[in-house]
Amino acid sequence: MNKLKFVIDTNIIISAFLFKNSKPRQALELAKNHHLILLSSNIIQEIKTVIKRPKFDRYISLITKEEFLDTLIESSLTINSDEVITDRINSLK
Repeated sequence: MNKLKFVIDTNIIISAFLFKNSKPRQALELAKNHHLILLSSNIIQEIKTVIKRPKFDRYISLITKEEFLDTLIESSLTINSDEVITDRINSLK
């Protein structure tokens, strides 16, 4: 069976970083463990920029941020930003 491919919004990823039992964390873990997350260099850079904001320092340590991001990147497929991704509905037309 082909794995479903997901592009997850940066806000969802940040929420998953911060709140372990949240719906965003559950969605991210489900996608990571059973499907395929697609990341572009632009999304990775945006996540790095947002998570470095001082307001998040009280919630999560720098080491934990780096480990979480490394794990996310390692378990995802990095794609070029200029690639066109179509969903199954469009490919069936």
